[in-house]
Amino acid sequence: MSQERRDLVSITNADRLGFAIVAPILLGWYAWCRARGRIESGASLVRSLLAALKGPSHGALTGIVHVDGHCVRANSPHFLVSDEHATSALEVLEDGRVLGPAHADHGEIASLGGGRFSHWDDCVWFSSSDGSDPRTNGRVYTWRERW
Repeated sequence: MSQERRDLVSITNADRLGFAIVAPILLGWYAWCRARGRIESGASLVRSLLAALKGPSHGALTGIVHVDGHCVRANSPHFLVSDEHATSALEVLEDGRVLGPAHADHGEIASLGGGRFSHWDDCVWFSSSDGSDPRTNGRVYTWRERW
């Protein structure tokens, strides 16, 4: 009894040639942007290309609900890369000032607050800078991708 092998990708010689032409161009662009300080040292080639193609993303944090202690949760767009799948490039801003530290443990956000936040899946878990309730303190909470 033989098993059929099914290829997930079918690559032709024309595909290989196209890659051989395009890959050095993309790598050269990436190196040039890194050398000029346009791309931060931690940003991957793929993330940099996505940012260049779609442009900067930013918006308001919406649907804020209380979770526990100092921690609240807000919706974030599904197209953003979160810490669940890679390293999030999201910044959370309170009246235009960047909060942090980023990538915080959700338990620490709840117990310590202080502007800690985490971007996980389609949500941003965060706390205000001073322990006040972000739903009622009159401040504006926004997000932006840092590239």
